[in-house]
Amino acid sequence: MAAAYPAAATGPFFGFPGVVLAPPTGDAASGLDFVRSALPNGPVRGVVLRVRATVRRQWLSAVVVALIVAIASAAVLTLAAGARRTASAPAAYTASVGGDADAMVTQSGGPPLTTRVAALPGVASVQPITFMFGGIDPESPDSTFIFGGTQLYSTRLVAGRDTNPTHAHEFIADEAFVARHHARLGSRYRVVTWTLDQAARGEGFNAAPKGPAFTGVLVGIVSSAVRLENNDSVTIFSPALLKEDIGLGETLMAVNLKHGVTQADLRSELDGFAGGREVTLGSGRVIGPAIRNAVDAQALGTWLLAAVLGAAVLIALGQLLSRHARLSEAERRPLTSVGFTRRQQVAECVLRAAIPVVAGTAVGVGVAIAVSGQFPAGFVRTLEPSSGVHVDVGTLGIGAVMLIVSLVVWAGVASIATGGRGRTRRSPSGAGETIAGRVPSTTAATGARFALASRNGSTAGTFVTLAVIIAGIVGATGFAVSLDRLVSDGTRFGANYSLALGDNVPVPPAVLRARLETDPDVAGMTMLTAGAARDGRVTVPLVGVEHVVGALDPRLTQGRLPEVPGEIALGRLTAHQLHVGVGGRLRLTGAGRRVDFQVVGITVVPGIGGIDGVGTGGVVTAEALRRLQPEAVTTMAAILLRPGAGDAARVRVAHHAGVTQAGEESVPSVIINVARVRRIPGFLAGLLAVLLLLTLFHTVIVSIQNRRRDLAVLRALGADRRWIGRTVHWQTSILTVLPLVVGVPLGLAAGAAVFRAFTNHIGAFPEPAIPFALVAVMVVALVVVANLVAVIPTRRARRLSTAQLLQAD
Repeated sequence: MAAAYPAAATGPFFGFPGVVLAPPTGDAASGLDFVRSALPNGPVRGVVLRVRATVRRQWLSAVVVALIVAIASAAVLTLAAGARRTASAPAAYTASVGGDADAMVTQSGGPPLTTRVAALPGVASVQPITFMFGGIDPESPDSTFIFGGTQLYSTRLVAGRDTNPTHAHEFIADEAFVARHHARLGSRYRVVTWTLDQAARGEGFNAAPKGPAFTGVLVGIVSSAVRLENNDSVTIFSPALLKEDIGLGETLMAVNLKHGVTQADLRSELDGFAGGREVTLGSGRVIGPAIRNAVDAQALGTWLLAAVLGAAVLIALGQLLSRHARLSEAERRPLTSVGFTRRQQVAECVLRAAIPVVAGTAVGVGVAIAVSGQFPAGFVRTLEPSSGVHVDVGTLGIGAVMLIVSLVVWAGVASIATGGRGRTRRSPSGAGETIAGRVPSTTAATGARFALASRNGSTAGTFVTLAVIIAGIVGATGFAVSLDRLVSDGTRFGANYSLALGDNVPVPPAVLRARLETDPDVAGMTMLTAGAARDGRVTVPLVGVEHVVGALDPRLTQGRLPEVPGEIALGRLTAHQLHVGVGGRLRLTGAGRRVDFQVVGITVVPGIGGIDGVGTGGVVTAEALRRLQPEAVTTMAAILLRPGAGDAARVRVAHHAGVTQAGEESVPSVIINVARVRRIPGFLAGLLAVLLLLTLFHTVIVSIQNRRRDLAVLRALGADRRWIGRTVHWQTSILTVLPLVVGVPLGLAAGAAVFRAFTNHIGAFPEPAIPFALVAVMVVALVVVANLVAVIPTRRARRLSTAQLLQAD
């Protein structure tokens, strides 16, 4: 539009003397007509009428913006509400089963001390269960845990009844058992057991069962959080079964204390009777530390996803809305001439932005509510007592309001910032000229200028937006690949061996050494001994390590492994709990003995027996563990087979060791839980990819609208439809490739940083994966898909004639 209109009307106009106007045409004329009809009745009506006309005229762009806002807000709000629901699941489950116990007393073996614990002055009640060496036949006998006692305090009875204390062969089972056996109330199963003497000799599960065999009757079904610890099912028999000749293992006692009694008081009372010092005292929480850490890790990961996506959405939508709602110079000048104030122009921009933002966010809230039943995801769903659609008014309401306010304010600030620039820049930037001068064709050069220079201001915001989204895609992909490697590579969570021999039963190290140290298929063998000691009221699970063949060491994240009895390497979580690092000192107490240790490293603790390991516990030498617990017995041999050794070697090695069952590497519960939620980063990457394509689509549409005059000039100079199409595709490619140059390295760095924070939270080995090959494929795919997305606006640009382009401008 010219800088001044030819004199066609003179004289005062609405009280502004001396204003000279020519009859405007096109969009400006339409806008002025509304202004003339509106101003006498107030400035607000003029703004509203102009916005209504703009929305009608540019309805496709408004619909696209609203769709982008709906998808983006739905993703952010769904993740935020899902993270909150995930984090609150342990509390909801705990409330559903009656609350936490005051303490958990654990007895490692032998006849249960339940009666003595219940008789202590500070104890109000005790709810015990005892592990028994038995199983359901004909399945693998040790794939279903057999307990004797009352219903576990962390379970909810969902069908049937509890066992009769006088009927030894009645049992209740968790939902995993019911699903595995297609069981129902009244179902009967043959049970085999090992005797007390067999258990004492270490023959439980590793010899023919010689204990009582009987038929068990299912009388109740429970929902249990215990199933999150492992993939095994749980059955709890009547307390009367404890009186039979069946081998006994660990006894767990959920203790409720009398008013005013503390855990420290209970510890003193336990130390006061025979055998009491050997029992450990821990938290009575229904959801144990391992599960809580896993739930917290998933909630934290989901919050991080929501935060990263929220930041990307705010930047992307802010830039998009600024372009969508911005008044062009052709609109500003006549509006200023007829008396539209700066405030009214800003109000129009804000209202233009607010319409798709409010509409899209409302749709996003609806979508978030509709899909809320997908959370908690994975294993945490077991803890949710009321699954299904959930309306989190607080998170959705606050999140929606914050999103709307932030985007509308962004649009207003952008309008204020661009309102006083005067005549906008029309020539390409220096970077645009540089790139345009080096590309191989005129269509590429024109596309570069279209991409790198805007007729309505700087293109820096567009490139920053696209770079941030691309960084999010690459970061989420790198995080997902790192998670996959974490759960598939046993060395990263303490299982750096090929098979385990004699887990949970004594294996004489001398026998194994004699039989296997010269075996050509054995590349490494380490004897592992399970134990525990106390630092004040904190019980520290310990793994004693004795090398037999090779150096089958746990992975270190800091320092070194212990070499002498006075040294210890701690898991990251335990080190944090004890407020000690490398170089610090600990005094541990076990079996009435105190031993001083120096912390020499932070390690990934191997899992063994009842020790979950990873970030919890510590690693000492076998001699150091025997100083703390003279009666500790070696319970597992970790074997690393040579590369290329097949299943035949695995079976032969187990047979030579005299073991009938050779297990694979043990997978801790926290890693099992991580494996169940590793799809979330991929889901985020997919959402960001959709957001990227929609943003590119809108950017190209707006660019074509702003470049109508340029396209008309090109047409007048002889450019045909095919030439215009190639130009738009070059523009799209440059809009994609340049942000990739910045976004890819930022995304790789961000994904690695988030993964390190995540693994430090659970105590696993924190080395991230850098998926260069996958990222390269993604880069090529994004450029190809972006050009496919640009087909629609390209066809639109090709179909417009020169007259149509000039008339629209």
